[in-house]
Amino acid sequence: MDLRSAINRLVVEDYLDEWSACIKDLPRDQRAEAFSSAEPLWIKRMVSEGKLLIHPVVAADLKNRQWKPIDLHRRMIWASVLASIDSPKGKERFNANKARIVKKHGNDWWFDIYKRVKPAYAARMRIKKNQESMGPALSQMARHSSVLTLALHEEREAALKMIPKD
Repeated sequence: MDLRSAINRLVVEDYLDEWSACIKDLPRDQRAEAFSSAEPLWIKRMVSEGKLLIHPVVAADLKNRQWKPIDLHRRMIWASVLASIDSPKGKERFNANKARIVKKHGNDWWFDIYKRVKPAYAARMRIKKNQESMGPALSQMARHSSVLTLALHEEREAALKMIPKD
């Protein structure tokens, strides 16, 4: 596997906890470069697809920084990733991610992430509830109505504003 294909694999992988498996065939000396090159591209994709649960002000800040996060942004992103876990083995994945984070960054980082998970999860549930209550007819109308699309976008923004921006 070459560096460019490794970066591309990382960028399309939604789950940060799967990144190490994506590049296990890459030589060790190139892994850090792959991670640092893929990170801003991944963040840009996740924000544009609406998959990253972060405050709109934080998203704008990341965009101004060319999608290169600072440590605070990384903690917010991890909180979003943890709040977005939706699988039968969700608790196991959550705990495995917790162990990785504590091992790499320490307990202070983990406690900061953990306090951010609950608001991110609440925003996720609000967005999900709104999507489920919309129904197919309203979804179809939203595709053809700029006013309705704007209203739905504003509702999503309101849900994301439940997440702390600092």
